[in-house]
Amino acid sequence: MKHVIIISFLFFVSCEGWGWQPVDSDHDSTLNIFGLIVSEPDSSYGFIYVHQSLNLQDPENILISSDTVYFGPGPNDFYINYEDRSGFTVLDAQVTISNHEKEWVFANKSNYDWGMYETKYVDTSGTFQPQPGETYSLRVETDDGRMAQGSVTVPLRPNIREEFVQDTLSNRTPYSIPFDAVEDDGTFRLKTKAIYGNYACGANQVHLIADRTDTVWTSQVSDCSNSWWDEGEYEDAIQLEVLLESMDSQYYDYFIEHGNKNEFISFIMGSEGATGRSFGIEGGYGVFGAIATDKIERIFVP
Repeated sequence: MKHVIIISFLFFVSCEGWGWQPVDSDHDSTLNIFGLIVSEPDSSYGFIYVHQSLNLQDPENILISSDTVYFGPGPNDFYINYEDRSGFTVLDAQVTISNHEKEWVFANKSNYDWGMYETKYVDTSGTFQPQPGETYSLRVETDDGRMAQGSVTVPLRPNIREEFVQDTLSNRTPYSIPFDAVEDDGTFRLKTKAIYGNYACGANQVHLIADRTDTVWTSQVSDCSNSWWDEGEYEDAIQLEVLLESMDSQYYDYFIEHGNKNEFISFIMGSEGATGRSFGIEGGYGVFGAIATDKIERIFVP
């Protein structure tokens, strides 16, 4: 579940659109890879999605099972529940990630949600702990002979200067988050968000640190006068997470420079074909990227 939650907020970015292209002519099926390595202060992991473009004769959805569900005594008091998986998803791939010392075999793990299967490849040994500054190589092979590979270097971990961040932050006045300047080729992005299921006006903010010499981010005061909740609601102090990400160039190019949030959703759901773009992937489409993060928590007053 942790990985699913992380995915949901990591990739919601908006830039110029370049859409996923449905297949409208026959062609050789091509692997379409999304691989991400994440190094956090308290955990590190990776996951790989393996999809493929389809030929005209290939089905976009494959029926797994169907079940008749009765909800009443009448002859028509039933419906049929269908379980499908995407034809774009590759289930039989051999996926490995390696560094200069070791190789990890990633296994296929599937989750069923909203009538479709989400399938990704993950380390099940519990020993894959990617480190900032390390280079990792990806290899994906299928039983029919297709192969894609790539490599990525995890950015150095960014550093929030926690000792200079006040204990209580507020939307009522701007507050500042200082951090050390970037030391490698990574690109910083700073996010704040309410955690533990809470909500507060002005808590959630996202800012790309475009200037590599910047070492301070200052919040924007949100206008909450036209908010949908009643006056006096959601005024209690909450826990706020401040997250500083360093993105490698492949991740940045795919999702920020050329990306669109809807493309990642399409990829995970397996709803359409490949983009035709590759960042860190040879022998297929997609991206092999990495991010390193630092984070702190503070009290936030709406």
